[in-house]
Amino acid sequence: MVHYAMLALSVALSAVGQILFKYGAATPGLLDQYFSWHTIAGFGCYVVAAIVYTFALRSIPLSVAFPSAAAAYVMVMVLAHFLWQEPLGLQQAIAGTLVIAGLTAMHWRV
Repeated sequence: MVHYAMLALSVALSAVGQILFKYGAATPGLLDQYFSWHTIAGFGCYVVAAIVYTFALRSIPLSVAFPSAAAAYVMVMVLAHFLWQEPLGLQQAIAGTLVIAGLTAMHWRV
């Protein structure tokens, strides 16, 4: 069960990394953007996410773990809507629902 918690943590860290990249992208100037603390922290989130993900792979099949990373897409979509008022209309809601439904079906234990 701890491996699934590590997988969830990896997905969450990936989503946080994307949000930090977006903040870093708002910095004027290309070099300033890449050396912004937001961007550096985003890369840090990705490094930690990769380490945690590798630990999760010890007992979760790759065919289950890798598609589970799609949950980060939905997390980022929702967070971007609330943080920057990015679109979250019917198309995004349907797409997010389909991703979550697919992940639910994949993890469903009968």
